[in-house]
Amino acid sequence: MTTMKRYIAILFLLIPAIAGAQDIHFSQFYNSPLTLNPTLTGLMEGRARVGVIYRNQWNSISTPFSTVSGAFDMPIRKGFSANDMMGAGLVVYYDRAGSAGLSTLNVSGSFAYHKSLSKKGQHLLSLGVQVGFIQKSLDPDKGVFADQVDNTLTVNPVSAESQNIGNVIHEELNIGLSYSGKLGKRSSLFLGGAVFHVTQPKESFLGDDDVRLPMRYVGNLGVEIGIGKHLSLLPSAIYMMQSKSNELNLGMGIGYKLDNSFTTTVGVYYRLQDAVIPMLAMGYKGVTLSASYDINISDFNKATNSRGGFELSLMYMIPQKVTPFKYPVFFAPQF
Repeated sequence: MTTMKRYIAILFLLIPAIAGAQDIHFSQFYNSPLTLNPTLTGLMEGRARVGVIYRNQWNSISTPFSTVSGAFDMPIRKGFSANDMMGAGLVVYYDRAGSAGLSTLNVSGSFAYHKSLSKKGQHLLSLGVQVGFIQKSLDPDKGVFADQVDNTLTVNPVSAESQNIGNVIHEELNIGLSYSGKLGKRSSLFLGGAVFHVTQPKESFLGDDDVRLPMRYVGNLGVEIGIGKHLSLLPSAIYMMQSKSNELNLGMGIGYKLDNSFTTTVGVYYRLQDAVIPMLAMGYKGVTLSASYDINISDFNKATNSRGGFELSLMYMIPQKVTPFKYPVFFAPQF
């Protein structure tokens, strides 16, 4: 086989691999708490929380990338000491990337312990862990392998190498540490860090032991600043690093709370050198619907016509009839 043929075949195989090498990410990271940091498990003032978020990216290209995630978590209002609490939950996400049908399924249990640093439980130091599995699969009928390319660079429909492609299943272990606290009557702070894929499991469709899933590091900061009776400012930031890739997302939301039933939030976020992200959220009696859209401003916008990713999330917080302690509400634009 000629060198050119090998390069072409490798290129066809690497396009989906490169696209799927990095983890999923949501522009509405604040509306997907269990994929952001395990310590957010159970950190709420409701009895339980259930949410789903969907992302469709690069819809202008032939095969867009899509991701959907669902999660359930709840606080356990009893810890080892007074005002401590725990959290338990489950998070599932499914991602499909590229024309070669690369798909990822992640199912993880999520647990957190929230240690109170004050008598009234208004300052918490939290430790979180997620344990589960990841399954990745590739559709060999949609890929192009070396033995399909002849000397004239014609791609033949049948490949013997495709029979060696199978599913990859490996363990998942994520850990996180965070601080959350009340800064005033209507103001709070969240500061956290997390490491995903701690064990760096083997991840090769061809059984190569040197191919491993790199760890992903996440740091995030969120503040809620109450202004008057109804308004809140919601600045937030997230930084992620995995292998040689990194991402910084900064933004500000403005929340308005009419009464205990109705809330609305508008905001704009900026993913450095990549996208501007306007968002809108509406909430009523614990149900919050949020929409955002990535406006691509990177060099890739020539291919995407400045289109990026559309996201839609729906979250329901089951209200707590009696709240024994006033725990700090984390920074998501729902309050």
